[in-house]
Order: sequence, then C-alpha cells, then structure tokens
Amino acid sequence: MIKRDFLKISMLAYLKFFSLVIFLSIPSLLMAQVFYKYDNDIRVTGLSQNEYLQPWAGGINSPQFQKADLNNNGTDELVIYERSTDVFKVYEYREGRYIFNAEMASIIPSLPMGWVVFVDYNGDGLKDIFTNGDRGMMVYKNISQPNTNARWEKIADPLLSQSTTTMINIIGNLNDIPAITDVDGDGDLDILVYNFAIGGFIRYHKNLSMERYGNRDALEFEFANRFWGGFEECDCFAYTFLPETCADIGFDFGRVEHPGGKSILLLDANGNGLMDFLGGHEQCNELYFLENEGTSEMAIMKSFSWDFPNAKDPAIIKTFPAGYYEDIDRDGRKDLLVAPNIEFNPAYETDFANSSWYYRDTGTGNAPDFSLVKRNFLQDEMIDLGENAMPVIIDLNGNGKSDLLVSSNGWNSDGRFYGRLVWFENTGTLQQPALTLRDENFLEASSLRLVNPRISFADINNDGRADLIFSGFSFDSGTMKHYVYYQGNHTLKYNEDQKASLNLPVQFNDTPAFADVDGDGNPDLLVGKRDGSLYYYRNAGNGFFNLVTRSYLGIGRDFSLTRLNLSPSVSDFNSDGKLDLFTTDASGYITLIRDFTALSEEERPIRDSLIFYNNTIKQAEAFKMGMYSWLSLGYLYNDNFPVMVAGNAAGGINVMRFDTERNPVSGQVFITRLYPNPVEIHDKLILEVNLPAEGVIYTVLGQKIRDNLSFNRNTLNEIEIGGFDAGVYLLRIHSNAGSKTLKFIVRQ
Repeated sequence: MIKRDFLKISMLAYLKFFSLVIFLSIPSLLMAQVFYKYDNDIRVTGLSQNEYLQPWAGGINSPQFQKADLNNNGTDELVIYERSTDVFKVYEYREGRYIFNAEMASIIPSLPMGWVVFVDYNGDGLKDIFTNGDRGMMVYKNISQPNTNARWEKIADPLLSQSTTTMINIIGNLNDIPAITDVDGDGDLDILVYNFAIGGFIRYHKNLSMERYGNRDALEFEFANRFWGGFEECDCFAYTFLPETCADIGFDFGRVEHPGGKSILLLDANGNGLMDFLGGHEQCNELYFLENEGTSEMAIMKSFSWDFPNAKDPAIIKTFPAGYYEDIDRDGRKDLLVAPNIEFNPAYETDFANSSWYYRDTGTGNAPDFSLVKRNFLQDEMIDLGENAMPVIIDLNGNGKSDLLVSSNGWNSDGRFYGRLVWFENTGTLQQPALTLRDENFLEASSLRLVNPRISFADINNDGRADLIFSGFSFDSGTMKHYVYYQGNHTLKYNEDQKASLNLPVQFNDTPAFADVDGDGNPDLLVGKRDGSLYYYRNAGNGFFNLVTRSYLGIGRDFSLTRLNLSPSVSDFNSDGKLDLFTTDASGYITLIRDFTALSEEERPIRDSLIFYNNTIKQAEAFKMGMYSWLSLGYLYNDNFPVMVAGNAAGGINVMRFDTERNPVSGQVFITRLYPNPVEIHDKLILEVNLPAEGVIYTVLGQKIRDNLSFNRNTLNEIEIGGFDAGVYLLRIHSNAGSKTLKFIVRQ
C-alpha cells in the first residue's frame, strides 16, 4: 500500500505549537512583511455551464463538522476542522445558505492536530472546546463577552476521571473521535472513548456535576464502566457481545495495541429516549449501528448492522467514515453528516471530491428519518479536484490571457484515483478575469497512472518555448516517473505526440521548481524535500541536471521538524525583473526570499512573511494555507502585481492579490505582456505595457533589424513581423520605470 511519506501525525501534533512560536518569534530584522489579500471575485464556470457559488473556498477532504457562534451574533456558524490540511474552515449562514469566510477561522485558538468537539458543557449557551492533547483530553472554556468575538480559556490539560484508586487521564486518541454528550440523560455531559491501548472496548466516564452540585458547571468524572454497551469491536463486520469477546471468535490480538482510529456518535435513532451507537473504524468502509436495548444508565447492545441509515443509501465511504449530528437546514431537527476521518488517502482509493455526505432528517416524530441529499455537500460549490491540487498560472492557448492548469489526484480508474491535469481557460478580460472549466483530464494525463502528481513549466529542449513537466509515482512500476510535453504548432500547445520521458532527480512527495539560478539562460532545478531541505541542481543540458547543493540558501534538513514538506515556487512577485523565491511547508505559512539568485553562499537570506489584514479580528496575521500547499504566481489582472494561487491537499485553491493599499510601494513598476509566442510568420505580435515605451528588435546575434518602435500604455500594440526569417529574436523595450528584454520565436 502506497501512502504519503509523512511523519507520524502525533509528532506533528506535538510540534504544531512550537512551529507557530518559532514563526512568530523570528527577529523583525530577518523577517519583513508583505501584505496580500484574499480574492474571491474571479468567477468560475463548470463543464455544464454552471457557475460555482464559492469557487475559492479551498476544498474539503476529511471534514469534522461542528456548529458554534464564533462572532456572538446569535447565529451558529458551521465550523469544519479539515483534518487533511489541519485547518479550520468557517461558513456563515446567510440568506438560506452557507457562505465561506476565510477570516473567521482565526477566532478559534490554536489546537493540536487530531479531533475537536464544540459542545456547551456548562449550559451557558456558549460552545466550549474539547480536543486531544499530549497527555490526554483538553478542555477550553468559552469566556466570551457580549458583542465580541468568541474567546476560550484552557481549563483542563489533561481532563481527569476518578477510578477506583486514583485519578486517571481521560485519553481520546488523536485518530479517534470520542462522544461527548449526555449519555445517561441526567443533564450533564459524559464522555465515551475507546480503550486507548487495545481499542475494542468503550470506556464510560460519567459526569458527576448534576449529582454533586445540581448544575452542569463542574467537570468531575468517574470511570464508571470499562465495557460501555456490553460489546467489543473486533474487526470490520465483526462485533461480539458480552460475555463473548473477540478472542472467543478467533481474534487474538496477541499484544497491547490500538488497531486503527475509531469514531463514536451517539444518537437516539428510534425515538425511545435511549442513546444508540453509530461508529466507524479506520480500516473499514462502513458505519456500524448498534441499538441500545438496555437503559440510559446501563446501555446494552446485542446486535449490529452496517447499512445505516437505510439500505438504499447506506453510509459507505472508502476508509474510515465518521458520523456527525447537526441541524444543517435549520429546521430544528438534527441531520446526519458522514465523512472520512483520514489525513491522507491510503492506496488512493477514497473519492475526496465527494467525501461530504449530507443526510437530511425528513422525519416528523421523535425518531429521525434520514434521506440522502448529496455526497458533495459544500464541495459542489467550490473547485474541489479531489486531493493534492497543484496550480500553475499559464497561457495555454496563446491568446495573451493567463489560464489556470492544475494537477491533482482525482481521476477515477478502476477504483483508484490517479493524477490528472485540469484546465480552466480564462474567458474573462484583462480587467476582470473569469475562468471556465475546459478539460477535466487535459492531455489524458491520467492514462499515465501516476499518483501524487507535480506539475511545472520550463524550456527543457532550449527552443525558447515553455514545456510542461508532469511527475508522479507509478503504481505499475513502483517508481517515480517524469514526462515532458513539448510545445507544438497547435492551438493548444501540447499534445500526446510531443510527450517524452524525462530523467529528473525528484522523489516521491518532492516538489520541483524550475528557474535560471546561475544566469546562463537555461532553467535549473530546485527541489523541495520532505525533510525540509532545498536541493539545487544545475542544468547540464539534454534534460539532465547535476546536484550542486543539498542546502541551497542554507535551507537544509529540518531537524526541528517545524518546516517539513518544503514546497518552492519561483516568480517575480513585484515585477522588478528579479526572481523571488516563495516557500511553503508543514507549518502552513508562506515565506518569501527576494532576488534570491543574487545571494552568495555566505549571505543569510532575509525572509519576508506573507500576511493579510483580518477584518474579523482587526489585526494583521500570517496566511495559514495548511500542512501541504503549493503556490503559483502569474498575471490574471492587468495591473502591476501577479496574482498568487495556492493549491492544497484538500484539492482546493485559494486566490490572493497583492494588497497595494497596505504595502509600501516606491516608484512605478514596468509590466509587459508579449503574445502569441511563438508567432506564425503571417500573424502579428501583440505587446501590452502599462507605461509608454519604446523598442528595438534584434536577432540573437545582436543584429538590429527594427528600431524606433513606439508603444502606448494599456492598449494592444501590434508589431508587424512580415519579412522576418524563422528563428529567435529579442525585443528590447524601455520606459521611465526601466527596461526589459523579451525573447520571441517566429515560425514559418
């Protein structure tokens, strides 16, 4: 079974806090700030001409659904903890629908990776937070004041329970989802967790607040039952009921272990006032339902079924389904949501583009009656390409407008989701771009049967044209494969006939980026590694690259484990003619090193942090893109600064624009666009500039063949090329803000 080569989740969970501390404590002399802002104004249309309601919401893979009033306006928001990226996604409920708000997640305190439950334990109407911690379960009390954003204070770390002899930690494994609800019907919230060691039995920690004080304010628990419900989970489709155990039916685990994550949801499924059990397992595809045939004080289960909530549409999701119980349609009856509770995609068999199942309670009595509404709740409103969306802004059809090409795991073939390329054509204007989905399997890249794909562009064969490089892991050969699609003479510049194998030093889960690092005119290779280091390879010609250093710019192996899974991206973010280096890593934050190719080996690079002004919390903060993200910059608008798009492990994309209001910008920046390139001999070149300019055309040998060219700002300046021979030419243009040399190719 092939998996992402991530560190253990527990390791990242422990280090998440320290990563944040290190990021925020970098001395200001070494960390400047560059303001960007979220851009949700670019409209996106799908294949069926339907417009995405909120295309840039960022994708969903493994959502844990909660509801809480984060801004204390009297209406609960839908709060999703997205486990695959370790970020919170918040949706406001307005005008009958859920609206994504990227800023509101900052209201939630920094929490460890794993699971989170929002629940009002003390009955004050404010949702408190229960989550996993290093030593056991942690509790954050909601201490919000009226007319302010919610605030929480940690009051238990760990939460304790009285056993027969001593106080013990209540432990909910970070891969589990416990039940924190009123199990016995006395008004306070009890806790059910699986045995943290062997996993098959459920432990019942009874809350004694009502018994002792007559209210819900206290968090005083006793370890009341080691075998709640009187059953043991043995395996998929295998439960036993006391006095029989798993060992009696041939399951002898042999040693103490926790065999996979487990989820618990309690709900009264038949309206008799007793809490029934609905659970999932990390190694199973089904939700298992066990009816409570006992009492509220002593639950007794005697049988199980696996086709809940009904035989027509059972909640069967490939790998570890978990259930959530919230009133989604706001009709006063709680609905059922089901989603996989996995960080990554084992064997790439889970459909992460349809992983948010919504069952509406259409019942009228005490018992719920769940009816499946959709398998892509919220996902159908956004760009969600499955898993691992890596975007590139590139003009694919040579019309002078930048399109969006995205690689992702998301093409279903025989039950496995392979890497593919998805093309969104820019059908808008230079003033207001708009994207239209043109091809969900561009170049039929899925036929290569690669997973965890990476995409980049570089002139591999040195013909002056950007070639498309597609890399991924091959299930068939068990090795990494790299392919290059060379540009051709077609309307779309790439096709299957121009594909060739490429020998790149890029391993599983590495991220490549091409840039002319040594200034010789050829693209060199930067590789972000899983261990946090940045490798630099010099272009040796003929598609070969020689290793120069394993710690370029001093970015070596990360022994602190705070910036694993490094992902580089190269662009001229401020259009000053110099290459800038962007990086993301497991911390989720974005850093920028300006003009990085000019740095000597002895110079310590100055890192800029990318931040935005959060109007919800009224302060600037760093972008948190998630544990695994990939950046691309390019011009979608006709302005001075490129747009940044960020893809993530959840298969979604965010868009950010340079914030000209908050960034100190000195002087004017010279922007140019030259297309089509290459240009046919019978066509005309088009040059767009944002400032008046003059130009001269030379051959690559320096022979001047046309001069005294004049170009107007913000217009389509046509350049006649009649009489030119086929070949490569240089257009040197000058404005008051500087000069640029643009290379173009003329073809017969």
